[in-house]
Amino acid sequence: MKKFLLVAFFILINLHVQCIEKKEKELLKRTVSILPFYNQNSVEKYDYLSDTIRDSLKAKLILTDSFIITSFSLIDDKMKKYKLTAGEAIRDDNTKKIAYAVKSDIAVIGKFIIIEDKIMVNIEAIDIFTGMITATSQINGEIGLDIFRIVNRVTEDITAKMNSKLKMVDSTYFSEMRKKLKEEQLRSFFTGIRITGIALTGSGTCLFLTGLPLFIYDIANYSATVRYDKNYGPSTDSGYRTYYDSYWIFVGLLSGSIVLMSTGIILAGIGIPLIVYKSKKEKLSIDLGFKRESIMFTMMCKF
Repeated sequence: MKKFLLVAFFILINLHVQCIEKKEKELLKRTVSILPFYNQNSVEKYDYLSDTIRDSLKAKLILTDSFIITSFSLIDDKMKKYKLTAGEAIRDDNTKKIAYAVKSDIAVIGKFIIIEDKIMVNIEAIDIFTGMITATSQINGEIGLDIFRIVNRVTEDITAKMNSKLKMVDSTYFSEMRKKLKEEQLRSFFTGIRITGIALTGSGTCLFLTGLPLFIYDIANYSATVRYDKNYGPSTDSGYRTYYDSYWIFVGLLSGSIVLMSTGIILAGIGIPLIVYKSKKEKLSIDLGFKRESIMFTMMCKF
């Protein structure tokens, strides 16, 4: 009987472990955010293409049944909350911020440029966890009746590449990647400049909070002692010395408190901009990339 119970116990343990392993290995679909497409050279006549390309890509990705597509309205609400235009949203840092806010692990960004009768559409799929571009598609063509064929071709191409490269993953993948992403965000925030800013702001705050009570005490309380010694003290050498000492204590407390508060304000004034400082290097790089792409496309159109 004991052997039977022991065997049954081990069987139950084994089944329990297998159930846990099966649960952990359950494959999950990747969640995709499709951001609004950026009309790079702002040709208002073709602004409608931003929604057209976006809708076309969404429809094709849904047909693959391999992805979860994040609601456009949810993405657009986050862009409004962060006050981002379509051009600003496709910057790496902003793209990650939006995707993380809507709980997506894949972000699709794109832009199109129209010069004369030519159009170029570029789409990229970015893995938010790794920061890598996992799929990209670029198609050139002519505007007019050909424009919808171009939209169809580019969205079909990027869909096929995403479906091929972005396979479903087990549930443990997301927990590990989210952990790494949080660590990366902390490292990116606590840069040398920000740490310096935090130290200066903290020191400045301490100095200001030290000087403020002294200033209040000196003005509201000790000044009355000085006035009393001056107006009601005995007209003798000892009385004068008492007034003289209390006066200079008042001056010392006043000047010391002002110095402490002023120094604190100066340090905090230097530290706070360092905390909120954000490098313009990436933005400059993207802007230069857009300009270079525009120049290359212009040259291509002329030839």
